[in-house]
Amino acid sequence: MIIKAEEMEKVMYGDRLKEFIPEKKKPKLLADIYHAENLFRKNRIDKINLLDKIELAANNK
Repeated sequence: MIIKAEEMEKVMYGDRLKEFIPEKKKPKLLADIYHAENLFRKNRIDKINLLDKIELAANNK
């Protein structure tokens, strides 16, 4: 599933994930998402699994 970075930003700053991802980790996660999206646009990767990134950030708080 591919989610646009703008949509992910809305999800990340929504109430649901706010409690799981510390404020200091949000910019890094957003940067990773934008980077992954850019790679996808350049056809360097086949798909982006952003749910793994969110889960990883939530687990590394």
